Amino acid sequence: MELTKYPGTFSIYKKSGAAQFTFMEPRFNEMGRIEKPGAILLEAAEGQGEKSYSWKNKISFAFGMSDLCQVFDNPDKPPRLVHSTPNSPVMKNLEFVPGEGKYTGTYMMKIGEKSNESNTYKNVTVPLTSGEYTVLLRLFMSTAPTMIGWK
Repeated sequence: MELTKYPGTFSIYKKSGAAQFTFMEPRFNEMGRIEKPGAILLEAAEGQGEKSYSWKNKISFAFGMSDLCQVFDNPDKPPRLVHSTPNSPVMKNLEFVPGEGKYTGTYMMKIGEKSNESNTYKNVTVPLTSGEYTVLLRLFMSTAPTMIGWK
């Protein structure tokens, strides 16, 4: 019996915010060639009290291969990632800020979305333990070949 693979979600819930990472498979055309590469979708929502999150106001951010390459250039201190779509008033940014002092080894994931059209800015901050950040990097690494159709 062959098992069908369904992408799962890696979720992190903290009081200040929650993050969900989901793998999106590449799309193939009728010739079997990749029409659209895969990605990792991050959806983040601000915390609203005890175990409650504002998912209707979530921020979505799709990690492509170039984003993963930037993170892996220096995984201990990854650069700030910025996404802006041509002809769109929305700009998104994501950063993993390394902890200092007694927080060394942990990370603060900060994601923001700015709309020039409505002049609004929203952001979500999710603290990551060393283990959560390590699992995230390993998930990124293991999905990379599938994103480009090598698996």
